[in-house]
Amino acid sequence: KTLRVALGSVAPIPVLPIEAEELVPERHDYDGEEPPDSDLVDQFAGLGADAARPIDDHRGTAAYRRHAVMVIAGRALRRAFPGSSKVVE
Repeated sequence: KTLRVALGSVAPIPVLPIEAEELVPERHDYDGEEPPDSDLVDQFAGLGADAARPIDDHRGTAAYRRHAVMVIAGRALRRAFPGSSKVVE
C-alpha cells in the first residue's frame, strides 16, 4: 500500500515530497472505511508544501503557491480514500 505524489510548477523541476508519501501508509488504515483524520491530512499537506520550492513572479507569490500546494494536497488526500465524501471542508 503506497501513496505517490508529484508536484509541478512549484519548483524548477517536478518535486516528489517523499516525507509526505511515507507518512500516510504509516498512519492510515488503507483497509478501513474511514477517511484520513484531519491531523494526518494537515501533516501531509504541510509536508507537501515544505517540499515545494516556489518563486515569486508576476503571476503570484511563493507564499501563495505554497499555500495552494497545502490546500490541493489536503483535498487530494481526502478524496483518495473511501468515505471521503463524508468529509466537509
